[in-house]
Amino acid sequence: LCDIIEPPEIIPELSSKEEVFVRESDTVQLVCNVTGVPTPTVRWFKKSPNRRHYSYNDKEMIGHDGMVLRIRNISRYCDDVYQCVADNGVKLPVSRDIKVTVQFPPEIHLPTKKLSQAVGKETILNCEVTSNPSMYSAWTRDGITIQNSDKFKIDLYEDYKNTMTLSMKISDIQKPDFGVYRCEAQNEFGRDFKDFFLYELVTTTPSPSTPSAVTTTTPVHVYVFTWTPSVRTYTPRREYHSKDRPPLATKKKPKGRNGQSRFLPNNTFYLIGLLTTLSVIIK
Repeated sequence: LCDIIEPPEIIPELSSKEEVFVRESDTVQLVCNVTGVPTPTVRWFKKSPNRRHYSYNDKEMIGHDGMVLRIRNISRYCDDVYQCVADNGVKLPVSRDIKVTVQFPPEIHLPTKKLSQAVGKETILNCEVTSNPSMYSAWTRDGITIQNSDKFKIDLYEDYKNTMTLSMKISDIQKPDFGVYRCEAQNEFGRDFKDFFLYELVTTTPSPSTPSAVTTTTPVHVYVFTWTPSVRTYTPRREYHSKDRPPLATKKKPKGRNGQSRFLPNNTFYLIGLLTTLSVIIK
């Protein structure tokens, strides 16, 4: 008896289509129906669109071996190309690519929600729209869609996968142009919008500064005297005359009141006068 062997073969009619559409948060089931003798082993790999070259050994394997790959609660980040590879050791393995497209309602993001500009100037409003599919997006005001004109210029830029920037340039801004503008987007799965506030930039000239009030204080006179007891010398006579009272004797024990002397450590004392000048004679 001769053993019958057959190389692996993928049956397209019984397998998933080359592109599968699924709504975000749903479950998707990918099928790769194969035949061959002996029964081929089916493995699943994930292929990112930004990768150009693939080999059997360097691809990212996901899930379990088998003809069916099930992805539950799928998100937009699972939007990718999946590949099933069938191999039974007879000839070369065979493979099939299945592109999974995850669809979701629009989401709008404004880099800034408020902007000021002066009359006569121009400005640009930007609105980021993320959705799949991308069907309708526009700038509106008071429920009316803004069209291209001499004042308004609208452009649509593709930033990255499923995300675009809707840009609107406003020229020669006048007072009626200030107010609320709305960026909105819609597809078969939902709708979203965000409001943008454009207000007038007013420049003001600062008023002349008011002179500050002048505060008048009564001076406090402090006289500091130091001496060294161990040196037997005589210092010149110093007089501080008072116009309203006789000289203050220095032999009396100071009580620390205003106008009298106060003894401090290190042979130092202060004479303090608030409103009058003291007369102290030191011999």
